[in-house]
Amino acid sequence: MKKLFLLLMVLFLVGCVSSEVISQFSSLDDFKGKPSMILFASTTCPHCVDSVPVLRDDIYLDYKNDTNIWINVVNKRRFVTDVPQGFNKRLDFQEITGQECNYVPSWLILDENGNLVDSSCGSQKDLKIVKEILNELVEN
Repeated sequence: MKKLFLLLMVLFLVGCVSSEVISQFSSLDDFKGKPSMILFASTTCPHCVDSVPVLRDDIYLDYKNDTNIWINVVNKRRFVTDVPQGFNKRLDFQEITGQECNYVPSWLILDENGNLVDSSCGSQKDLKIVKEILNELVEN
């Protein structure tokens, strides 16, 4: 019983992280130089939780050297993944795309100059599309 309690406490403490997550990207200019993909997500969203492993396995591991990939976690927590993540309020979907979006998961892709290439509000498009677009951008 003590071992079970200790295990539960360790799991609980590992799940507790500071809400002060610092972004490695302080502005959109930091994304320039490489094609970039930004996922807007929340750790409380079941669709987001399901999307992150797919993002890691199908996109991040293949493109991490040639692109900037960032999860902007809007509820200021962390996903259990090695994909770079944090919260940066300067990365605003509406400001970047010109369209209002109050849904997660949402994503956008920027070219190497920081120009918007494509976006999806609230999982309108599949992450397979992200991979196709990143393929094109990396090959050019």
